[in-house]
Amino acid sequence: MKIEVSKSPDIQIFVRFKDCFESLAPVSAEDLELPIIPESLSVKKQNIITICKEAQAGSFARGDYKELVDLVLLYLGEGLESFDGFIRPGALHKARWMAKLLYAMKIVLLRSKIFGLPKGAVFSAQQSEKLQRFILFSVFCYVPWWLTSPVASACPLNDLNLIKALNTYKEIDSLASSSGMSAFSKHLWYLTEELLPLVLFCSSVDNEEKSKIVEEIKQHEQTDKCKGRVGTEFGKPKFPDILSQDDIESLALSTFAGKDSWGFFRILRLDTAFLDKSVESWKDDDTYLRAKEVVDSLAVVNDSAERGVKLCHDFLTTAKKDDNLQNILQVVENNRNQLPNQRKRTTSSKNWFLKLQGNVYSIIFMFSRPPIPPSLRFIYFEIEHLLKSGVNISFWDKFHRKIRFFLGKPLINF
Repeated sequence: MKIEVSKSPDIQIFVRFKDCFESLAPVSAEDLELPIIPESLSVKKQNIITICKEAQAGSFARGDYKELVDLVLLYLGEGLESFDGFIRPGALHKARWMAKLLYAMKIVLLRSKIFGLPKGAVFSAQQSEKLQRFILFSVFCYVPWWLTSPVASACPLNDLNLIKALNTYKEIDSLASSSGMSAFSKHLWYLTEELLPLVLFCSSVDNEEKSKIVEEIKQHEQTDKCKGRVGTEFGKPKFPDILSQDDIESLALSTFAGKDSWGFFRILRLDTAFLDKSVESWKDDDTYLRAKEVVDSLAVVNDSAERGVKLCHDFLTTAKKDDNLQNILQVVENNRNQLPNQRKRTTSSKNWFLKLQGNVYSIIFMFSRPPIPPSLRFIYFEIEHLLKSGVNISFWDKFHRKIRFFLGKPLINF
């Protein structure tokens, strides 16, 4: 939409909004400018409200995810009675994609109040119109798909629903629809033959459609390699050509199944015996239930990867060897899982202490100002050796004696 052309790492319209935020406070429900939703989107509006309220009832990996859901509900006219203001704008860098939605949503909702500021203080009239188009597209196309994306078994269905939503949105905004369709056509991983069988474990897909998928897969013989890939069998899977389809609304999941769908079961080492039985009997079939456990454990979002990169970046200079760095990362990650809030008022202790977990033989350090005692460093590397060597009773007995020895030292204060 070309809302802003800038070579700066920051988005200037958001920078100006952040600078003017205090001038707009306080903000009440009467200050919000709610959009006029097209009649053709009224049914979808109710569906999105339902999805967002279900998401609110659960937990969020990040606080800004929850903030986005709250803003979407406000945009759709829900929760106005309990609204008590916006969270102060935070990070601005272009790399933080969530900031674009959060900032743009707040600007659009405060549009009438921003017009009370000096002209050009936040946006121009042209930018205001483009931001409204961007948020309408995001709420009705992007957010419903994004909220349901973490469920592995539902990914092919969600992607197909997004394609259909983008196709129907051309009646509202043809430019946004075509741009979204063109961009998403380059990321159809879950609609490839190899990953389509994920929907066999999705409760949102009816049994009739699952039966059609199984029939399509069984028409092909099992092979040791995936043939439908770019270059050799180790290349990127070939995406289906969505843009050339005449009737996108009639597309079914079974359309994307094929010979390479067997590769899904081979790579995950899943027993395919349940494919020879009726779909209705799968809920009582042991092979299907075991395969479903594997599929349900799959992580399909990059949140964990992003947090892992950030963790490595923060502690990269703490060790000279890669093995030692991996040791440190495991301890820090374990500590953060135990204490996700590191603020002083929520930390129960300011001293170093040692906590043994019998099930996983792990050790957790709570960081404080004093340096790590040499004895704790020794125990730390011993426990890492135990984790890598597996369960060994004689080693564990030896390690346990060393712990008792160090805990008995008067110089160590726990």
